[in-house]
Amino acid sequence: MTFELYDKFLAASKNPNKTEKLQQIRDLVQKELPEHNRNVLAFIMQHLNKIAEHSQVNKMGVNNLAIVFGFVILCSLFSCPSNIVFVQSHFI
Repeated sequence: MTFELYDKFLAASKNPNKTEKLQQIRDLVQKELPEHNRNVLAFIMQHLNKIAEHSQVNKMGVNNLAIVFGFVILCSLFSCPSNIVFVQSHFI
């Protein structure tokens, strides 16, 4: 994801209508996410899907993966502590 699209992804994720939510997220990924980011996201999602396929053994089902990786994949420039330190050390 990109920091610039964070607010749009967050707004889409809060849509109570599941069909609209999925369409909004799909549109953001397909139409606004840069190609390189889209390729990386596709690779990561394929890998996480493989992990979820073995959830009976590794206890990492979709919900657990979302808890662990959701914040890392979708995080704003100022919501991640490591990003705040980076910004402070380089720009302030």
